[in-house]
Amino acid sequence: MDRVETFKKGALISQNPASAASLFDLSEEEKEALECEYTHKWSQPWQLYFLASMCSLATAGQGMDETVNNGAQAIYFDKDQLNITSKNIQGLVVGAPYLACATIGCWLTEPLNRLFARCGTIVISCVIAAVASVWEGAANTWVNLSISRFVLGLGIGSKSSTVPVCTAVPVHAAECSPAPIRGALVMMWQMWTAFGIMLGNIMDVAFMSLDRDISWRLMLGSTVVLPLVVCAQVCFCPESPRWLILSFTWPNLVDSFKPQGALVALTLEELDQAFSVSTRKHVSYQIKNALWHLRVWIFRQKLEPLAEFYQGVERLAEVADKASKAGKEGERVHND
Repeated sequence: MDRVETFKKGALISQNPASAASLFDLSEEEKEALECEYTHKWSQPWQLYFLASMCSLATAGQGMDETVNNGAQAIYFDKDQLNITSKNIQGLVVGAPYLACATIGCWLTEPLNRLFARCGTIVISCVIAAVASVWEGAANTWVNLSISRFVLGLGIGSKSSTVPVCTAVPVHAAECSPAPIRGALVMMWQMWTAFGIMLGNIMDVAFMSLDRDISWRLMLGSTVVLPLVVCAQVCFCPESPRWLILSFTWPNLVDSFKPQGALVALTLEELDQAFSVSTRKHVSYQIKNALWHLRVWIFRQKLEPLAEFYQGVERLAEVADKASKAGKEGERVHND
């Protein structure tokens, strides 16, 4: 690790941020920088504001995806276009993106973020949205249109849950923002979604006067622009620091801690249990924990306490203690 001292100082500050100014390990320059985070909270690197603009355009794109269909459906339902007269089929075509978003798109967020990181997930979702936009504009039957809108929902789902924590876009913004302004940057998601809704309505009005066969296609296809711009912006945005930490592989972690000796004595399975617990295990444990508290405090049942969740931590403390004693004993023998 190239910056061990910096990580140590960061750990000390995170334990008690309120008393960070009194830490002897920090220089005066570092203390002033910490104070500046609160006294001049909007004085941030340009990369942060560039990332915020990327997240804003991504959310605006989602707003457009949701509203350009308002004007387009008034045309392509007609007999001289796609001739969609059945109310059920009309509902399927209009609601296809939301169906895909709820059933598949949002659920893709976790595996996509784990494999491709935040920026990679945003790129993938924007590419899906761009392809689906062109596909919508070129559709020649209601089946083709409904499938293209279903694919569009896959992009909306994974993007809307990554960009704000930018849920890929909201998640990304939250993980890259400092605490004093995190709420303001993350909540821009809602404002720029509304801005995208406005843009979608503007596109409907702009193309409404054109020939009927081309107007609704241009309305649906106009949403291709913002995803392409976001894809270009992502290339210059920083990756989420939280993802970088979580993706740090265990072999490298063991090598980094070899001088201390404590982590080397643990197996990779014990390390994984101590430090990296999957989302599935978190959810399973929290459900059991909630049911346990419900039965104990509401129904007044006498139950055994739940097992410790992070059992590997006890093993880590035990090994670390043994390593420390062995080190002291070796030092004493060497001095003798």
